[in-house]
Amino acid sequence: MLRLRKIVRHPKLKMFWTKWRILMWKAVLMRLHSSITTTLEIIVAITFLLQIRLIFEPQALHWQDLERYSRDDILAKLPNDVKCWYAPKNVFVDELMLKAANMLRTNIQAADSEINLVHSRYTKNDTSKALWAIFDIDKLTSEKPKVLEYKIRSSEIGEDRKIMMHEDEPVHEDPYVSSGFMALQIAIEQSFVDMWTNPTLSKIADNLTIGRFPFYKVNFLILPYDIRPNISVIYYMMVIAFLLLPVATLKKALHDKETGFRGLMRLTNMSYAMSYVGWLNYLMITLLPITIASAIILSPIFSAANALTIAVFVIMYNIVSALFMFTVSTFFDHCEYESENIWQKARQRNYVEPVSYLWPRWLSELVTLRNAHNIIHAAEKIPIGVIIFAWLLHIILWYLLAIYLDNINPGKFGNAKPWYYLCKSSIRVRCIRKEFGKIGEHVTALNDVTIDFYHQELSIILGHNGSGKSCLLKIITGMYNPTSGYIYLENDNSTYPIGYCPQENILVHYLTTIQHLYIFGMLKGMTYENAYRKSIGLLKQLDLEHVKDTKVKFCSFGAQKRICLAMALIGDTKILVLDEPTYGIDPEHKKKILDLLLDIKRHKTIIMATNSMEAADFLADRIAIIANGRIECYGSKMYLNRRYGIGYVLSLLVQEDSNVERIRTEIQEFSADPITLRSTMGLVIRFDVPRNSWFTKLLKHLESKKEELKIVSVALSAASIEGQFLRIGLESQFKERSIKLPGNKYELVVQQRRRHLLRTGNISCI
Repeated sequence: MLRLRKIVRHPKLKMFWTKWRILMWKAVLMRLHSSITTTLEIIVAITFLLQIRLIFEPQALHWQDLERYSRDDILAKLPNDVKCWYAPKNVFVDELMLKAANMLRTNIQAADSEINLVHSRYTKNDTSKALWAIFDIDKLTSEKPKVLEYKIRSSEIGEDRKIMMHEDEPVHEDPYVSSGFMALQIAIEQSFVDMWTNPTLSKIADNLTIGRFPFYKVNFLILPYDIRPNISVIYYMMVIAFLLLPVATLKKALHDKETGFRGLMRLTNMSYAMSYVGWLNYLMITLLPITIASAIILSPIFSAANALTIAVFVIMYNIVSALFMFTVSTFFDHCEYESENIWQKARQRNYVEPVSYLWPRWLSELVTLRNAHNIIHAAEKIPIGVIIFAWLLHIILWYLLAIYLDNINPGKFGNAKPWYYLCKSSIRVRCIRKEFGKIGEHVTALNDVTIDFYHQELSIILGHNGSGKSCLLKIITGMYNPTSGYIYLENDNSTYPIGYCPQENILVHYLTTIQHLYIFGMLKGMTYENAYRKSIGLLKQLDLEHVKDTKVKFCSFGAQKRICLAMALIGDTKILVLDEPTYGIDPEHKKKILDLLLDIKRHKTIIMATNSMEAADFLADRIAIIANGRIECYGSKMYLNRRYGIGYVLSLLVQEDSNVERIRTEIQEFSADPITLRSTMGLVIRFDVPRNSWFTKLLKHLESKKEELKIVSVALSAASIEGQFLRIGLESQFKERSIKLPGNKYELVVQQRRRHLLRTGNISCI
């Protein structure tokens, strides 16, 4: 008992139970927001089950008038192209078959044995129609026997029904009559009777009339044509009845995969194995009521099988179908194509009919869960327990195969592992390269990127649109798979997840704002109460209270962006990866986001991509500038200022009659490098002052000459790296085109003039 308590309290088991409850709650929310689809799944399944039940109701079946045959009619039905044989040779058999041949008016050949007949037919690859009469030699002598035992073999009867032939309507002609089977049987038995009876007596079979067992006509919408009383109809309709359930589940799963929502959940330590458990939860919500209805509706048909057995196999069949579809779906990325492809193939009868034979035909036998070891009374002697065991193996096989294929082919959003990843050890990651496009049309998004991000620091990745910022962050989080190179994250073997805010809004349209937040909070290990409380707090901080219970598809773009940021922030996430979190957001909310990040950056490792210099100056501990897929520079703001010689900005508030040139001359005395006028805005003038200036003496000098120079106030601030950022972007573009960046204005004017002359075609002026 104590050991059982330890097992129940095991951290992994508790985490599994927590995630299972979260995924079940997510599945319930999805069902509530897709009530029409859920209702349709149940109605379609129950409709087909009722159709199966109604087929066997007496009032639903109507006898059909069938053709009846006399003895002479049957004897005349022997095909002209059929070859008749008998075996073995014997005086009595030879005499008997001679009489039968005269009655049929055909030639019947003799063979030494049945083995010789089989060997002769298959060695010659004979495909002609054949009728064989095989007599029991052990019970025959040369004298007339009183009992005749024989077998008739026909090449036209007994075809393989495991794959059903396409039939638009039932066959009205009996194959036993059309193949000549009954003609040969009547001829042999009539000849045998003639050999014992008085020729003057009346023939026993003179008044023989033969007719087929009548089939039925069912006038229902689902099967608007005649059907024979064939039990395969039940299984055929069962496949259609339960086809919509796994297909609808597959469509939802592929939607999460296509939009990247599944990849986002992966960052919360949600494995593919647990993800498929969640989709089985989604399936079971509708499968359970359908299973109960199936047991009630089908029990009178399978009268020998109890209701529990029917329920078990309805559940097992749907789980096997769903896992099989999940496995196939790993090769596809788009939900519409995949679901329609499976649905269209399933609608073709040549596909549904073979699948219908997956249903256990032994349900009509006396089957319970207690006698599963018994053998079915059928041509194929298979223990029931073996079939149950085979279904369980199928469930395990497709489940494990789907997980494996998802790891090596996760789609657009995911980090693909090598096919041998199960045997691979952890390695460090460097030299990231990412290419897009087909063979021969590659576009390099990242080119040999190597960079380190430091613990509890906020690192900014600056770059223009298309520079590779988002691609780098997606590879870091595992949403994209690099073409070459490796990534090592410190939390690969730890318990805390990653908070990721993508550039595009990856949200589920059928969930509300608050549901997004507390679901992700619980996925990251929080209890429901804590997750809900934290969600309310984030909604207040990001000004999202007015859309708390609104489905996200009705929210504005800016609100959706803030929801994505809140999903990244919720929970104990030690690493935050933010891809332009302020993009498309108004200035007021942008300021709130920057203040929030400033408050939390000392407790987390934050990697943020942006093209906003304001955010970089306000937040960054380290700045990386990326251009054309390469890291051009990386370091702290102080380091970048020293490396690129970025100085300071001297701001002066002056009177109206002040002399700007005289002020510049006064400042120049305290710097060895030129002092340039940065801007003039009203009474505020700004000068760019190099780093090697004597700032203490400069400020004292300006303070002492305020009245003389007519200066009201003085302010000194560090210059922004915006200018160097723009220059690095230009240099990178010129490098790509093998063009030298102009060193001064004169060179720039000359290059512009030269390009203008080349475009106009006036080459003689160059």
